[in-house]
Amino acid sequence: MSDGRVEKSFQVRGYPSKYILTPGGKLITMPFGFDWQPLLEEVATF
Repeated sequence: MSDGRVEKSFQVRGYPSKYILTPGGKLITMPFGFDWQPLLEEVATF
């Protein structure tokens, strides 16, 4: 939550984010700070 001054002062262009795209085309958004590695191992099929 910001009024935009900090982003402008430090020239923030984006925030860290992770997405997983499934083979079926579903986009899964990972919340910031979420440990995604165990989830990826669980759903990965080799």
